[in-house]
Amino acid sequence: MPRALTHTPASTPASDAPTLQPRRAGSATDWSDTELLLLVRGGDPAAYGELYRRYEHEVRRFARSLVCRDDVDDVVAESFAKVLRAIDRGKGPVHHPARYLMVTVRTTAASLHGRRANLADMTHLLTATASTDGIEEPPAHTDPDLAAAFRSLQPRWRQVIWWSEIEGRSPTEIGQELGLNASAAAALTYRARRALRGAYAEQLATADPHS
Repeated sequence: MPRALTHTPASTPASDAPTLQPRRAGSATDWSDTELLLLVRGGDPAAYGELYRRYEHEVRRFARSLVCRDDVDDVVAESFAKVLRAIDRGKGPVHHPARYLMVTVRTTAASLHGRRANLADMTHLLTATASTDGIEEPPAHTDPDLAAAFRSLQPRWRQVIWWSEIEGRSPTEIGQELGLNASAAAALTYRARRALRGAYAEQLATADPHS
């Protein structure tokens, strides 16, 4: 039996919050959304798997209306992960997971668009490169701080950024190259992008303004 419910969702009054009941007999496909959410909140991975199966198609269809095809896998994986993290913190949906997921997809897509804008200059750098380890000297007009930041990354991060940003590969395709599943590949790509932004910010902070 899953562990007892220890948190009341912040968005739901305590008097209205459901309490965790013993799992009833039958397949997970027979349970209501509310029952599944209670079991997810209690730590039942099978219940979360059923929620994912139940709503993955709807989430993916909505994501396609907000982002380009190559970003759909990232948005879907990140949205479900955000919902699970919210539930783990005692928040998240209680009765209507579809509504919560759709809002999460929208905010995740908006965040992705923001990250894409921040990576515009970095993408310009990458389009000018290719060599033995994927990197050549950038052309003279390339931001030198950006070039230095990119060179400072470990080769694995440079490679996944190249595949994602320039070749437009999906997390599934990147994962196939690296022997990872799609979720792990998406997480690796996210860390690589974040490392590049951090390295660039560090270069800007330490650059000589008189150089």
